[in-house]
Amino acid sequence: MNSMIQSLNKKTAHAGLPLNGTLELTPRCNLRCKMCYIHRPDCLPGELSLRPLSFWLELAEQLRQAGTLVLVVTGGETFLYPQAEPLLERLRAMGFVISLNTNGTLLDKRRLDWLGELRPAKVNLSLYGASNETYARLCGCEEGFDRLRAAIDGLLARGLNVYLNGTLTPENAADIPAMASFARERGLILHSTAFLFPAGRYGLHNCPSRLSPEAAAKATLELERLQLGEEAFLAKCRAYAERLQTGGRGGFQGTEECGRSNCLGGRNSFAVSWDGQLMPCVSNGGIRIPLEPSGFREAWVRLRAAVEALPLPTDCGGCPWAPVCNVCPAGLYNETGAFDRLADYPCAYVRAAAEARLACLKKHEEKETSHGS
Repeated sequence: MNSMIQSLNKKTAHAGLPLNGTLELTPRCNLRCKMCYIHRPDCLPGELSLRPLSFWLELAEQLRQAGTLVLVVTGGETFLYPQAEPLLERLRAMGFVISLNTNGTLLDKRRLDWLGELRPAKVNLSLYGASNETYARLCGCEEGFDRLRAAIDGLLARGLNVYLNGTLTPENAADIPAMASFARERGLILHSTAFLFPAGRYGLHNCPSRLSPEAAAKATLELERLQLGEEAFLAKCRAYAERLQTGGRGGFQGTEECGRSNCLGGRNSFAVSWDGQLMPCVSNGGIRIPLEPSGFREAWVRLRAAVEALPLPTDCGGCPWAPVCNVCPAGLYNETGAFDRLADYPCAYVRAAAEARLACLKKHEEKETSHGS
């Protein structure tokens, strides 16, 4: 299945077909997560001019005609959009493959039953800790974990496909073993990241709550080891070591310079923000094309051209960590306000993660050698 999806993504990106889309219905959220780069109350107007249901339905018809198949419906918190349920029902009836993003805390029994009838292809839930205390500390919600746990168990009981996302921060890093155990007990994998973006869309190029590059790398590897097991974890570390020896570029194409990003945003995927702007992805606020009045097709042409013309860093040549670097254009923009300027944090994170993997391999090899002698 993964190889088929990769092949489809490659073909549609080459052809410039908008296969995958994300619809950001609202930036509002009932949580107050310290690291969030979308829900920033201090940056949002008091009264939001949210797009009406008719806007999203008209857009959906344009997307269907343009060849879009997969839609991620998100927020903020999706269910704070007043007409989220009728919109999702109509999108499902139109034949789109629907993935729904939610923090899970608003999924009461009625809504769980409704999702059981809707049958989205996937429900993406966010796990931000393994206790109510952690949720209170990080998200400002004292019953957040209990609500999420009930939502996940309710979705699984109804036979829905649950995908568990996570974010590792200073406030929840101590919960990593418990978070991994929570996922494992339910037959889930926690797809988590410690590499966090600042809120570049709002002109804020610093992240109020993230681990140091070294601590973020350590947290990432700790979770991987817990979820994969020692043997699979070491295999992943070996693959990193082989990529470093083989050379090439990680997140960028080219040889001596980062001439072009490998990111699919603006090539076969896109996002539409709550205020009607077409973007490569929800993280990339540096490229925003108004959908009104021209419509999706014209905006898509403009988005593709803007992505192809992105000025990317020219000083990556010779970097020893380039083969395992996955720093994307959105990451650079959010850190610095520019696409062609490197930033200390992502470079330090890539280096720290690679060095940590190599250190794990070396320690394992030394242990094997000592046992064999």
